[in-house]
Amino acid sequence: MKKKLILGLSSISLMTPFVLLSSSCGSGVKPKMDPKDDPKNNNPINKSDFDNLVKSINQDDVEFKFQTIRYHDKSELYATDFQDLSSEISVNAISDKIKDKVNLSYINAILSSREDANSKGEVEIVLKVTSKDGKLEATHRIKLTGLKKSNFGADRQGRFEIKNKLKPDESKTEEYLKSYTQDQRFETDNESYVNALKENLKLNGQTGKVRNELSSTSDEQIKKFDEIAKTKKFDTYENASAKGFTLPTYKGNDYDGLSMFEGNEIGKQPSWVDTGNGNRWQVKGLARTLPNEMYKKAALQTFQVKLTNLLQGKDSISESGTMWILDYQKPKNGEYPTKFYFGTNLHVADHLTDKTIGVSMLRLEKSAGIKTTYKLSEFDTSVFKRFTFASTLKNNNETPQPVKGFKKVFDGRDFLTKKPADYLNETQKAKYANFEEYVDFAVFEMDFKELLDNKFINGFSNAEELAKTVTNDYHSDTANHIKFLQKSYLSDYSKINVPLFVDTSKNETYKKFETYDQLFAVGYPLSVEDFFLLKDQYANEAQIKEMKWNYSLWINSDYRYYENLAVKEGAQPTFSEDQLKLGNFLSYQIGYRTFNDKPGLVDTFLSVPKVGKEFHKSSDGKQYIKFGLAYLPKRFAPYGGSSGSSIRNQRNEMVGVFYASNTFANTGLADAFRCEGYDYGDMFGTGDKKYSLPQYDLIYGLGKDQKNSYRQALEKLYKNQGITTALFANGLSDEHVPSEFKFQQ
Repeated sequence: MKKKLILGLSSISLMTPFVLLSSSCGSGVKPKMDPKDDPKNNNPINKSDFDNLVKSINQDDVEFKFQTIRYHDKSELYATDFQDLSSEISVNAISDKIKDKVNLSYINAILSSREDANSKGEVEIVLKVTSKDGKLEATHRIKLTGLKKSNFGADRQGRFEIKNKLKPDESKTEEYLKSYTQDQRFETDNESYVNALKENLKLNGQTGKVRNELSSTSDEQIKKFDEIAKTKKFDTYENASAKGFTLPTYKGNDYDGLSMFEGNEIGKQPSWVDTGNGNRWQVKGLARTLPNEMYKKAALQTFQVKLTNLLQGKDSISESGTMWILDYQKPKNGEYPTKFYFGTNLHVADHLTDKTIGVSMLRLEKSAGIKTTYKLSEFDTSVFKRFTFASTLKNNNETPQPVKGFKKVFDGRDFLTKKPADYLNETQKAKYANFEEYVDFAVFEMDFKELLDNKFINGFSNAEELAKTVTNDYHSDTANHIKFLQKSYLSDYSKINVPLFVDTSKNETYKKFETYDQLFAVGYPLSVEDFFLLKDQYANEAQIKEMKWNYSLWINSDYRYYENLAVKEGAQPTFSEDQLKLGNFLSYQIGYRTFNDKPGLVDTFLSVPKVGKEFHKSSDGKQYIKFGLAYLPKRFAPYGGSSGSSIRNQRNEMVGVFYASNTFANTGLADAFRCEGYDYGDMFGTGDKKYSLPQYDLIYGLGKDQKNSYRQALEKLYKNQGITTALFANGLSDEHVPSEFKFQQ
């Protein structure tokens, strides 16, 4: 992504492990340099000499450069920089031995442990080595030493893992899992978590108040806040301050308004509950494997999308994300629909502009099997199919034309009736007066007839055939059309308040989870952090070389399923069918959570009003503050490109849209499609300044606090045309909203 955050796209993306990254932006665009054009290619190297040369390359032969780090002397680089900033690294051959014979490109870094690597100042790097004529290539590992060492293994942000402090004593663990209430679990986890936060700050020299803007709050005001907070299941004022939450401020005895934390995001630790007995560094999801039919159903409706925009001259840049089929417009003549609607993130759709010269979409084929391991996106044409929409150029001097047939219908900018500044204190009210709120969701229309008529794709006889092929014949598969969750998990948490313990001594099995809602997430991050490939580097050598230019199907499932689901004849399966047919649940990560007794639920304005260091700047040039309800999916923290992934349950009801990944905390954030609102009492002000979690529905509308939705935007776009869609079969006006989606005020 352009912002050097991991938003979910995949262009140049910076993934800071403790900090939230937007899961989008990912370019995956190869350099255009043709080896034949390099004047140094007059003396091609033979295979034997090339192999010997590659084996001899060491750290003295190369130089690494980072786009966002000014100084490149290795003594100023952390080992974790090579993992966190991988998409912005370039590598040059500098020694006379190799500089005129090979080109180098960075693949990835191998860390056994972040803390060990930073403490020792050492890291192992995997490079792609290509002969100058482009005919020979190989991967090669080198060891970098002499990097910057840090106390406690802290990274560039000064953050590190405080080991063995968050999990309760063994004597309490079983009781925690089997019999504790959610309030008791929160109290246990929160005490350890906040103490770890304070220890982290202390070790980094921050022993005073972290937030000066809260220093004038009196003990009496804090006491009153804490009394209300206890009844509303919110953390104490002091603890919320340490977590970087938005909090009330006062002028003397008078309420002044809310204050958002303006520093860098407070680091987040992973939940020991989420990790379970798994590998702390691998519980980020499962790559290129579908353990059951529900994941396949979601995957058949999900696309990797790449938007290519024209820059000055003939240069272009591509941004990638994930999208999924939301709806389609019903033709009045009863023919096959040719206008479809796709859901994704706002920060993905921001790149769909009048300068978009290419749209590329990749999806799973129906013939793909479950319980098998796929290859990377461009390596498995029998499993994945790509469609590219772009103008056909007659010669290299012709300028590509913008693609017609894609149109943004709705996005989550300024979707509420009030502004964020309405709730802020006087200082921030002035500073953020021109900022509006947003949810990271957008919908765009794809008109297959217009695309075909304008010859942006060839090989199809009519628009109906094109639409049917691209969408996996979604229209005809009525039993598997998407729906939406009628009540949010904030409104009814019992549906997903899953037990944490399977008691085999009582003959309990994984079947006990089937009565609860399960979550299924499917996305397409860039493959650059697909650590599964490194398990067999020899067999996967060709894929590893192309990791930067490929995408990995990624789901919120158990990493231990990887290459462990195929059962040989006569052998016993490693995992039971009851286990394999499950999805996953909500995360117990406590640094984002704003509802003590509801793990995985977040009021984003209070917890994380911005992603990374800055507020979101959209394609209209304006900046936006995060608002609304969000969910924390368990074991889903993919790399850039996953932005826009849908979160759905086993009934194919859409729950949320994923927009930001925190690879250190092993979770991320997904905006909820529906929120009934939540009244915090007088905890966050009174009267006109009182803040409550707003009521809204991004699809159906009619929330008392909202002014726009997908339905309303579509109605405005097709005013007085009487269109109907799969979701709105009777029309788009308010009276046609199904009763189950009308709020009970």
